[in-house]
Amino acid sequence: MMKFCVALACAALLAGCNPASSPEASTAVDLPVQSGIDFAGMDTSVRPQDDFFAYANGTWVENTTIPPEESGWGSFNILRDNGLAQLRTIIEDVSGDTGADDAGAKIGNFYTAWLDLARATGLGVKPLEPL
Repeated sequence: MMKFCVALACAALLAGCNPASSPEASTAVDLPVQSGIDFAGMDTSVRPQDDFFAYANGTWVENTTIPPEESGWGSFNILRDNGLAQLRTIIEDVSGDTGADDAGAKIGNFYTAWLDLARATGLGVKPLEPL
């Protein structure tokens, strides 16, 4: 039985050896329509077995400029920047809303106090003296 399984496995592997997969074959790759992977950033003109990084990221690397204030750049950086911008908008809306609920008022007051640099400089460490 074991010999039969080995023979079957070898036959399956040999059946998968297609002459079209030789190095002389076309490098065109059929990519799925939806999979959660950003295919727009791939460079399918590069054979994956030659340089997988260039294959998977080549177009993105060519078209993306890392901002000078960042050490790296990617989707997590973009998510962070978008999240911070949205959070700032929410906080600024709450800080200007006089009819905000108690939590919103506290957030607005804290934000306004944080931005009041003249008052903070004038007070110095005086608010910490009792501690």
